[in-house]
Amino acid sequence: WVSRMVGFETVFLPITQLPSLYTYRPTFITAIPDILRAVSRQDLSDLRFIRSASSALPAQLYQHLQEQFGVPVLESFGMTETCSHCFTNPLHGEQRIGTVGLPSGIEARIENEHLFVRGFSVAHTDWFDTGDLVDQDSAGYYRILGRATDRINVRGYKLDPVSLERQVRQQLPELRELVIFGTNTVKCVYSGSHTTQDVHTALTGLGQHCRPALIKHVVEVPKNASGKISRSMLDNMYQ
Repeated sequence: WVSRMVGFETVFLPITQLPSLYTYRPTFITAIPDILRAVSRQDLSDLRFIRSASSALPAQLYQHLQEQFGVPVLESFGMTETCSHCFTNPLHGEQRIGTVGLPSGIEARIENEHLFVRGFSVAHTDWFDTGDLVDQDSAGYYRILGRATDRINVRGYKLDPVSLERQVRQQLPELRELVIFGTNTVKCVYSGSHTTQDVHTALTGLGQHCRPALIKHVVEVPKNASGKISRSMLDNMYQ
């Protein structure tokens, strides 16, 4: 609705029509990483910038998008309770890969690793605990470590799946999708050209407490009804 208020054309495409995206000559795209990967092979010479949201943007995809289109790639973060995005890397400023940037339109603070937000766009009257685990780098940019409910407890070691995924991806650049989950053991589902032994070695190399109890190589990681990754759903699927 904001797009329409300022008077520029907005197009929403179903996945089946993605191959025709280039015909609309978009100047801005906002999408999840999987969609950005799918459109990265098109000729989108009118693009001014790209925004990624909903799940962590892999470093390799970030670099590929920048090399392919030569425009800023902004990783961001939002939720229903904040009326869409509430953190973003700046368009005019430094974009830091692996972070969701800085607060946008809201206030934020961290208590015991939990992210709290408040502001006029937040559907709560006071500080709201988002349930996300975060930290900040030296420049104040926020990094999502994962959901508090997704944290894996292996013999007292508290493991954040997003952090593990980031470290494994650094070792295995040919991973397409990678999801780590579990309750008291580490489980992993992935797609891409690496072998299960590659993934096992990468995880175990992070510490014996990261040794996986399950590794599943799939064509595509299962999603929930909303088309998103659900670690709890995967944990139930792969008992």
